[in-house]
Amino acid sequence: MMADSGTSLNMIPSTDYFKIFNHFIRDKFECHILPNTLHGCECTEEQQLAMPDIHFKVEGDDYIINRNQWFERASNGICVVKFMHAPRRQQWILGINFFANYYTCFDYENHRLGFAKSVNFHKDSTSKSFINWAAGLDKPMTKEMFKKMVSNIHPEERKQGDHTSLIEHIKGYKAQGFSHNITPKLILIQ
Repeated sequence: MMADSGTSLNMIPSTDYFKIFNHFIRDKFECHILPNTLHGCECTEEQQLAMPDIHFKVEGDDYIINRNQWFERASNGICVVKFMHAPRRQQWILGINFFANYYTCFDYENHRLGFAKSVNFHKDSTSKSFINWAAGLDKPMTKEMFKKMVSNIHPEERKQGDHTSLIEHIKGYKAQGFSHNITPKLILIQ
């Protein structure tokens, strides 16, 4: 198991993904692969609410991924399976949809991770930016929009990872009605 605050969704081995998919979703929903490679399924609010939370253990401790953190319904009636998967992956990477429930401490000095229930434990997110994007209800960021956003950032700032200018540009796009919820990370633009 790994934890990565830069990973939007939990990434799991394909064998685990299809155990979950086959048990809870296959033959119960009309599903298709969305342009973003996630599974989207037509579902009613009642069907989505009937889905369980995912419970799992890490070194004997119990953890939960809420239903809405792994199977969320958009306003257009599409439920999105919010797990990524890879055929040769052997371990889980816990991403942002895990961190919604747990505070995470990255203890680099001692090579350890610590988890504690968040004050938001088992609460639904009020932000709909991800589900709207995943279900195709939000306008995607094009390469041209991204280039325009970072074009005025000094090349030295980009190389050094100073995110101040990038964050200001992102805030500017949000103020102009650009609604993507972007978490700035180190970007190296050549």
